[in-house]
Amino acid sequence: MKTIEPTVALALSRFFAKAGKGAELDPGVHKIAGRFTVDVAGELVKGEDEEYVPTTSIPTKALLALLLPHLGDSREKALQVLGDAMSLAVHADVKADAVLASATVDVAKQMDRVTQLTGTIPAKVRSGKVKIETIVKVS
Repeated sequence: MKTIEPTVALALSRFFAKAGKGAELDPGVHKIAGRFTVDVAGELVKGEDEEYVPTTSIPTKALLALLLPHLGDSREKALQVLGDAMSLAVHADVKADAVLASATVDVAKQMDRVTQLTGTIPAKVRSGKVKIETIVKVS
């Protein structure tokens, strides 16, 4: 089997991810067979690696479970507010900003406090962004 250059493999993976997006299949096993030729031409630009402050790698549910025992008498009210906000966002199909705008607390002030906290977390480095402009022809 012939190996593929990393730049070509990345370009093809993005092309096929877009090609398969929105494909709907019935549940079950589907046979796959095909043979094709692919021509790829274009340019790939990889940016410099960059530092960022991670928000968290703790799943939201686990984070809430960690926090709840420390809320004392306000625990039930906090759960109600969280549940209402999550339900509104899901059922009304609204953006998070709309949910936050309807809050009865000064969300911006509280976000400043959270930002101060996350500012103490050590920065991480992520790989630079990749921009691909290619023409892929499949025959």
